[in-house]
Amino acid sequence: MKGMAHKILGAMIFIIFYYFNLFPGIINDFLKAPLAAIAGFFIAIIFSGGRINSKKLIDFGLSPDNDFHKKMKRSMIFHSPLFPLLAIIFFPHPIIFIASFFYSFHILIDLLNPLSFEGKRHEYFLIFVSVILFFVMIYS
Repeated sequence: MKGMAHKILGAMIFIIFYYFNLFPGIINDFLKAPLAAIAGFFIAIIFSGGRINSKKLIDFGLSPDNDFHKKMKRSMIFHSPLFPLLAIIFFPHPIIFIASFFYSFHILIDLLNPLSFEGKRHEYFLIFVSVILFFVMIYS
């Protein structure tokens, strides 16, 4: 899936989750302020896809596979929720939660194409389980 498709899907998920208060409590409480909701929307778009080195502002973003899209390979360390988990543990702020949520959401969407991952089946399974555990952790 291209970065723009990730961004569109991330924006739709943000709007739906915001409207129905489906985010974890810390994010829902933060998004009650109008400016925070706007900032959260832009954070969701940036962290749900795109490339850091993009020359177009609309394509700019941070995704787990910035260097791997052309090769159609995913590095297990970057394409896992390890960094979002560490960010939440060391910096438990609602903005970090939003960024981590959408970074991990990008990984979850990419799991729909297991052939794009580099490595063995057990690595794909470990990433799948770690993504599920990440979402269970932030919702509990």
